[in-house]
Amino acid sequence: MNEKNSARKVEKSGSKNVRDAKEIGKLLENTRTEKGYTLDAASRKTRIHQRTIKNLEEGNPEGMLNPVYMKSFLKKYTEFLGLGTHEMVTDYLERMSQKDDDKKLFLEPKDETEVDIEKYLPLITVAIGGLIIAVILVFGVIKVRHFMAAHPFTASKAAQKQNLPSAALSAAPEKKYQGITLSVVTSDDSWLSIEKDGSSVFKGVLHRGASESWTCQKQIKMRSGKLDALEFTVNGKYYGKIGKGVQDLIIDAKGLRIVTKRAK
Repeated sequence: MNEKNSARKVEKSGSKNVRDAKEIGKLLENTRTEKGYTLDAASRKTRIHQRTIKNLEEGNPEGMLNPVYMKSFLKKYTEFLGLGTHEMVTDYLERMSQKDDDKKLFLEPKDETEVDIEKYLPLITVAIGGLIIAVILVFGVIKVRHFMAAHPFTASKAAQKQNLPSAALSAAPEKKYQGITLSVVTSDDSWLSIEKDGSSVFKGVLHRGASESWTCQKQIKMRSGKLDALEFTVNGKYYGKIGKGVQDLIIDAKGLRIVTKRAK
């Protein structure tokens, strides 16, 4: 049975004015079958989903996910089957174009291979939020590590906040004398000269973030080129920063003290 015979059989069911979606659907199905196309083959050729083709062939436009596209899908499908200029089809499409209600169908068909982005928006939002939290956590860990590297000595909050004048730095409580240990941490490059028990042991630049310790029996003398870049701990007692500029210091059993003030 050829295409014209199929169309003729359908047209026998009524006049031109009573043609409806069921008649068009039967014409589409008969023509596809005669041309030897399965639903799957027709779907692959036209890139129209099988469900949409089935709804068209069953005369069931309301069964489509989005009825507003029905007219354009029908145009595309009838052109594929060679029915684009068929009288029944053109008449049906013309009458559909004149309707102005919820069943006025077909703009341009949406490519059904496109991803529905809106469906995945909640997952995308959660993923972005998780990424932001992860970045904040990593940044926080890095900051903590940098702080610990620059402040390796444990001290009480009261001692860290203490702002002692250079002439009134208190000495540590007297204990059984076991020598002097001086520890220094730098927050910036600073030139130092260190003598312990009368012998020079260091002269040079202590770079930013570095920490050094010296131990002597009686006394350590220090000259600092940038005192405000240094934090001091003597025999486990934390002094923090004690002054600015170029200064000479003595560290012994009495504690830590500045002995001269030089130009800043």
